Amino acid sequence: MRQTNRIVFLCIFLPLFCLAEFTAEQIIGIGYQPGDRLALVYSAFDITSIKTTCLEWAMVESLPPEPDGTHNYIWDDIDSLVIKHQRSGITEFCIWLGCNCWWATCPNWIGFTTKNRRRPLPEYEEDFYEWVYNVVERYDCDGIDDVPGLLYPVKYYMMESEAQQFYFFEGCSYE
Repeated sequence: MRQTNRIVFLCIFLPLFCLAEFTAEQIIGIGYQPGDRLALVYSAFDITSIKTTCLEWAMVESLPPEPDGTHNYIWDDIDSLVIKHQRSGITEFCIWLGCNCWWATCPNWIGFTTKNRRRPLPEYEEDFYEWVYNVVERYDCDGIDDVPGLLYPVKYYMMESEAQQFYFFEGCSYE
């Protein structure tokens, strides 16, 4: 859907949500937020919660770790999304984590696509664990290795999405 279509959707449907009466315990949120362009629009409608589009492992760690095991994470995109939304009033996030990473799931590129996700190969499971650990640590707002400017902790994470469907995840049911 083009950006203009999203804005039209928001302008038509968000006011309808805002006319309803909600209790203090209810949270109005937006799912699958693709970027930070609409953060101010959400704040105008008292939207306080979003779920991000998939943060693929390869988006943050595009190359394998150094021979000494050092990971080179590039946080710019997800940092920008979280900080801009928090500054506009979003207090609750659900970050959708995807395990797709060409060098850890399909290093020879045979059959690799960005749509069909796979679990990491056994030799990269520890690297995957390190990535998930570092994502959570970066946004937990405990003062240790947090993204600069973080206002609220990110408390919700979703591992994969619709993994039961072969189209989205090429793993087995036990994975």
